[in-house]
Amino acid sequence: MTDVRFLQDYRGELTGEQYYTAGTVAAFPDGQAAALVDAGRAAWATQQAEPEPADTPPAVDWTEVRGVGPQIAGALEYLGLTSKADLLGYLAEHGMEGLTDIPAVGQKQALALVAYAEEG
Repeated sequence: MTDVRFLQDYRGELTGEQYYTAGTVAAFPDGQAAALVDAGRAAWATQQAEPEPADTPPAVDWTEVRGVGPQIAGALEYLGLTSKADLLGYLAEHGMEGLTDIPAVGQKQALALVAYAEEG
C-alpha cells in the first residue's frame, strides 16, 4: 500500500468515483497509487501547457468600411459574419440580394462591403 496526498479536490474513476478533498491522505494499492500519481502529473502538465494559437482570423471591425455604422456592423455580427471570409461565404450562398435584405444595408453599403471583403 502507498499513501497518496491529494493536492486538489478529486473525484474520478481511479478512486472508484470516491471524492477526496485537497490535503486528504489515502492508502491505495501500489498499482492504483502509481496510476493516480501519473493521472495527476498528466492533468498538471495539461493545465500548464501553452494554448495553441487559433487558426481563425481576428474579427473584422465592419465600421471601418465606409458607410457602415454600428447598426449594420451589429446586424452582420448577429448573422455570424465576423470575418471577410464569412462575408464572402454569405455572398456565395445568398448573393447581393441577401446582403441588401439585411436591415439598413443599401446597395452602396453592400458594394462597399463586397469590395472590402475582396481586398487582400
